[in-house]
Amino acid sequence: MKTVVVVPTYWGELNAGEEVIFDHPTPLNTKGTLFKLLDNLVTFKEMENIPIYIIGISNKSVLNEKVQKYLDEYLKPYKGKLKIELFSYNYLLECIRKLGDKKELAYLFEFKGYSQARNFSLLPVIMNDIDLAIFLDDDEIIEDRDYFKKALESINEETKYGKLYGKAGYYLTDGSYKVSTDNLPFWRYGGWNKAQYMNDTFEALIESEERFAPTAIALGGNMVLTKNVTKDICYDIYVHRGEDMDYLFNARMFGYNILFDNQLKITHMPPKYHSVEWKKARADFYRFKYARQKLKSLQKHFELEQITIDDMMLYPGIFIKDDFEVRAKDYMQMLGMHYLAQGEIENYQGTMENMKIIFDGKRAGIDFIAKYKKQRNDWKEVLSILFGEKQSGNMSR
Repeated sequence: MKTVVVVPTYWGELNAGEEVIFDHPTPLNTKGTLFKLLDNLVTFKEMENIPIYIIGISNKSVLNEKVQKYLDEYLKPYKGKLKIELFSYNYLLECIRKLGDKKELAYLFEFKGYSQARNFSLLPVIMNDIDLAIFLDDDEIIEDRDYFKKALESINEETKYGKLYGKAGYYLTDGSYKVSTDNLPFWRYGGWNKAQYMNDTFEALIESEERFAPTAIALGGNMVLTKNVTKDICYDIYVHRGEDMDYLFNARMFGYNILFDNQLKITHMPPKYHSVEWKKARADFYRFKYARQKLKSLQKHFELEQITIDDMMLYPGIFIKDDFEVRAKDYMQMLGMHYLAQGEIENYQGTMENMKIIFDGKRAGIDFIAKYKKQRNDWKEVLSILFGEKQSGNMSR
């Protein structure tokens, strides 16, 4: 089975007018965390035969060329140790050029957000006719020496839930799969305790005696996808956070099983970077409202596999139920009280602006499944133009 490791890596400037908000982009001219992963991969014998694609993304268009050049130099010491290739701004330009008079289709994979970056990372996988892509993030290492063996196990085989087209694994941070709830701030008590809902969801999956299970939760830094999926399912560009979980949703409604594998674990070592709370909350509000409307829209498309709110519980389903507005309002009120007590007027104003987003009903009637179908058709056209017969897999769904 032709296998590759794919590592998106995000570079640019922090809080300096970045055009795209990524969780913790690495400042240019620093080592960041990528080298730790590369040094780690060198120690695996399997990597003698598995190429690694580094996907270099900038958070600011004026830095695109600088990121390309910097990563070219950054990766040179690993050229003799790993079968390593960089796909960054030069590859982006090449793909756009090949689209010819269909350049507008580049909206699917330009460096505009997580979903577009993920679509971009699929392109070299499809170009090289890869059977299985293992997706890691640049702030991880692998400590399980059987990781690559486990990643391939049962792929394309029948399970009790149908054929296995992909896997979602989990992270260990400081030795635990659970997000720390120590010193939880008061504004996250009650209905917006995301950490606890995530912990409960992972506990049910990881502690289960059953290795493979349906899941609505996924972490993009530990996913395995087959060529059937990557050629047929693109990331939804309207999803700016939680694109990994939305990808599972998209795959499932078109009949592809991506199951949770409770033996597939990696070690997560994220850099210390704290974004402003109300900004992260705003991204979550957009994300959960979009997911709720997309789920409702699915009911109109009888030819697709139907997914219910119960299929998405506990996380992220708890945040796309009808009481979302109540949970979000209480969260912002408590956070706003904190900002006022600290004299942080601008941050308080940010929470009040979030209130408008929480109760904004302008998208309530939009059919987001129809919009996704359009993206998927465009994705197929992009692949046909760029790679011709290389993308002609199981595309009949």
